[in-house]
Amino acid sequence: KDKECRIRTFLRETGVVYTGYKAEELEIISEHEVERTELSYEKKFPTGSAARLCDSFVTSEMKTDVSGFIRFDVTCKSDATILVTFDEILLDGKVNFTRLGCKNVVIYRLKGGESYNILTAEPYTFKYLNVIALGGEVEVSGIGVVRLDFNASEIIRRPSAKADAQ
Repeated sequence: KDKECRIRTFLRETGVVYTGYKAEELEIISEHEVERTELSYEKKFPTGSAARLCDSFVTSEMKTDVSGFIRFDVTCKSDATILVTFDEILLDGKVNFTRLGCKNVVIYRLKGGESYNILTAEPYTFKYLNVIALGGEVEVSGIGVVRLDFNASEIIRRPSAKADAQ
């Protein structure tokens, strides 16, 4: 109930307190798409294996928090909606995609009879990742991350100690 209140408050104050679109201007509200689903948990699976999903989900766990672009492959037998939720921690064994006021969900609406190589348009930081399939049968494989790393060895000029003191 508290989370529902925060969502309504944020949407009500958008355009007044927060910059963004008002709720009535949105085609979908991503957290509502996830919260209204009743799913069966398929299994956890390591990167590289495949899972068949239909109104169900799988959870992947990275070794540590990673930052980068989420990638996976999907083959759709029929039209399906794929929801990807993610976060750095689990809460009661579930990915808490709205923790700290974030909306860590990406939505794809895919056509049946097609195969897709998905790569998110933005980088994210997470340790746990759910891939949720709704409305159609899909096969998901190749879940991974195209890392967004900082490699200190690539710095060719460093600020001097004098610059650091300023």
